[in-house]
Amino acid sequence: MLDTLLNAKSTFDSFLESVKTQEESYDSLIDSISSTLSSIANLEVTREILTETKVGVSVQKIAKEKIYPISEQAENVIAGWKKALDNQKNRNIVSPPEKIRHVEQSATINDYSGPLTNDPSRNKALSILYKAFLKGFPQNSPQPSNKVASELIYNLEQHVFESFHEKRLYAQQIKSIRFNLQDNNNTQLNYNLHVGEITPQQLATMAPQDMASEKLKRKREMVLKESMLACQSDWAVKNILLSSKTPGQFTCFKCKQSKTVYTQVQTRSSDEPMTTFVTCLVCQNRWKF
Repeated sequence: MLDTLLNAKSTFDSFLESVKTQEESYDSLIDSISSTLSSIANLEVTREILTETKVGVSVQKIAKEKIYPISEQAENVIAGWKKALDNQKNRNIVSPPEKIRHVEQSATINDYSGPLTNDPSRNKALSILYKAFLKGFPQNSPQPSNKVASELIYNLEQHVFESFHEKRLYAQQIKSIRFNLQDNNNTQLNYNLHVGEITPQQLATMAPQDMASEKLKRKREMVLKESMLACQSDWAVKNILLSSKTPGQFTCFKCKQSKTVYTQVQTRSSDEPMTTFVTCLVCQNRWKF
């Protein structure tokens, strides 16, 4: 089964790369992907196998692509696996009393059980990161065990400590990682750390903008784009438009003058109206709609 899942992941990753680059048509691959999804849908997977193969990450990416019919099929595979893992957990819970103590329970916020250091401030960082990791973990995914969560956080803090020798920089990085791990809008980061898509070593040195959620990244890109447009508008005002005696198309709502210039840019999806950026040449008021 392990080889089957590894081969499936390789097939999925090749398909996703074709979708991303669009260097070749991926339509011809859809039947193959559908067949592969069908072949793994009913496998009796375990949490350990999914963590080792990382095939779940690739299946989730296909589900997010919204390509009919394989995205819906991928969602069904994920739902089936989650149900199977829940059933496995329930079977463990009803085991005889003498065996219950050997079952790994899902981690809770206050039970970090990994190794500690001789530095109280580092031990506090371990507790902070552990709580943030569980707080921001996606509720619709199988929860990590206490052992797994503690090991991940211990390795993460260790790499932060080794990479940031200055105390101030160490504290800043711990604070940045904590903020992003506990962000309920950024649960994919926690999931990726759990399944190995991102290693503790990689996360330890990530810049804040790289840890951010896709929603926040898009918002930052929009702000940057608008700033660049504002600069371009200033250049146009100073070099071209101030010499024009033609009244602007829009009236400034502040000074009521019609000496305005505007530019339009497609900042949203192609099927939505363009965004209009207007600048008043009299009072420098700017607005968009």
